[in-house]
Amino acid sequence: MRIWITRTQPGATRLAEVLLKAGHIPWVRPVIEIQPLEVPPLHERFDVGVVLSEHGAHFGARLLQQADQVLAVGEATRRTLEKLQISALTPRISSSEGLLEMAELSRANTSVLIVSGERPRTLLAQTLEQRGSRVALCSVYRRVPVAISLDDPDQIDGIVIASGEGFENTARWWHEAGGSSSVPVFVPSARVARLGAELKMPVSIDCHSAEPEAVLAAIDNYQREQHDRSPRR
Repeated sequence: MRIWITRTQPGATRLAEVLLKAGHIPWVRPVIEIQPLEVPPLHERFDVGVVLSEHGAHFGARLLQQADQVLAVGEATRRTLEKLQISALTPRISSSEGLLEMAELSRANTSVLIVSGERPRTLLAQTLEQRGSRVALCSVYRRVPVAISLDDPDQIDGIVIASGEGFENTARWWHEAGGSSSVPVFVPSARVARLGAELKMPVSIDCHSAEPEAVLAAIDNYQREQHDRSPRR
């Protein structure tokens, strides 16, 4: 399959290498750029610090010095923290839903610092507050849309999305280019998948993670299902 990778760097290149090795044709054209934000220092401590992306780990590392325990949304984020001498735990499923299953976030009266980009995932903060946690949101970067030129969308067999904002921007350029609404879109979570119908890209496949191996598994599974459904002679 020829796969359009819309996610930001460095994750886009890592995913492209995995897909190419597996026999797919990656087309790397990120629809989002990352800009760091100036963040004032924190003067309070937290029981848990939660990092929702590699970029959050990179730009928000100093804030995590105020947390007794650090959780990373996935392995790429954990590895980025590890390079910065910060140890972190990861959930079984790399998503906000997966984080909410972790024991460290299930206790009442927990103070939680969430480090993310602008427009953070409200599911995590809202659920933690409903559980009785004190939650502080700290945005350390913003996602800036990038204009994309799609000359021949019919040559693209699938699209990989990494965030809700990325999905919105991808859908806009895809529809302007006259791309088919039936192209499969591989997304990192059920939360992002639910945007598909709203954005008129309903074939949204939840990879349950943004990790390259999870995305590859979802793409290969989609191909097998399509092969099984095709008429046999």
